[in-house]
Amino acid sequence: MKTTHSETMTADQEGIIQVLESEHRQVESLLEQLATEENESEATELVKQIKRELMAHSTAEDRVVYSTIEQNADMAEDIEHARDEHAGIDEALMKVTEASPADADFKDKVQELTHCVQHHVKEEENEILPKASKFIDQQTSRELALLFKKQKQLEIETLDETEPDLAGGLDGDGVAAQGAEEDEMTVEELRARAAELEIEGRSKMSKDELKRAIRRH
Repeated sequence: MKTTHSETMTADQEGIIQVLESEHRQVESLLEQLATEENESEATELVKQIKRELMAHSTAEDRVVYSTIEQNADMAEDIEHARDEHAGIDEALMKVTEASPADADFKDKVQELTHCVQHHVKEEENEILPKASKFIDQQTSRELALLFKKQKQLEIETLDETEPDLAGGLDGDGVAAQGAEEDEMTVEELRARAAELEIEGRSKMSKDELKRAIRRH
């Protein structure tokens, strides 16, 4: 399995590009799982998780990353376009969350959301972030990464208060804290934990799949 930059760095060394790319891969993995999930209950939980991740990510990205990048006049148009794409993702996400996995057109709505996310991610990773990296030094990039993580956590906490069902059935501080702890673990640490729990197929699982499998035990 190919190792990403974010998996070879400690949390305080990661720059904003590595953090955002890691987040993108996580959401893409969730969407891939949703596209093939046949169990309606599991699909419903995946929808909740995707909504939680996308909403927290988008808001934190706008407030921390976009607000910094757009201070450069050459990036203003790029950021305006990126925000328009966020709005398109929100609209596609609403269609999925308002539907039922049992609906005949549910998979079509998931495909539409996936397309919107992939298109946005491609433009952000191939155009916006490389362009922004030309005037954001390494130290600033690391500071943005830390600010983004803190802001995203605040957004998640707000969502968990206003829409508690999105937390995926977390039942108290103990379980929630366990989930937060797993978010900070590396792939190797997650696999070691999965081995302790005797979870089958762990060697082929992605980071997000490992976290989900561990949380089920």
